[in-house]
Parts: sequence; structure tokens; C-alpha cells
Amino acid sequence: MNYLAEIYIEYGVTFPFSGGNGTSIEDAVIINAEAIEDFVEQEYEYIDYVMQLRYEDYEILSQKLIVDKNLHFDVIEVKPLGITDSEFFYFNLSQVFGAH
Repeated sequence: MNYLAEIYIEYGVTFPFSGGNGTSIEDAVIINAEAIEDFVEQEYEYIDYVMQLRYEDYEILSQKLIVDKNLHFDVIEVKPLGITDSEFFYFNLSQVFGAH
């Protein structure tokens, strides 16, 4: 199931996002144009809800902007506490990048 749907079912929260779960560039969360004012804050809120669904405490390790095939992505590295490996969340910024 898509995390956006799970967050809505579990918490009644919606985001101005579409697309995938954010686990790769190909499965990136798409930040829709209506999120332009506070999309970075909403990225962090999304990650927080996903980690709550997974019952994991975590810390943010890094955030960077990358370009792949002329598309801009925000990549946030997260490390679940008690786990050795970190993981990444990918957000497609194509609808909001440069529009602000």
C-alpha cells in the first residue's frame, strides 16, 4: 500500500503529494504545485508519519538537492535508531522547483 493512503487511513492526514512512497527516484513522492509555500516542512512531516507507521524512532542525517534526467529531487537521509543502515526518501520537486 502507498504510504500516503496509509497515513490517511491511520491518522486522517492528507498531503498535497502524489506518486510513490519515496524509496527511490523511480518511486519518488511528487510534491504537487499547491505545496509550494511550505513543501520542505511537509516533506519532514511526511517522513515523521511514515516512521510512526513503522514504529521507528529516527534521526535526519542529511538533505540534498539532486538533478536526474532534468528533474529536481530533494533527497533526505534518515537513520532509524538502533539500525546500522540509513535510508533515503526521494521527493520530486518538478512542480515547485523554481516556481517560488
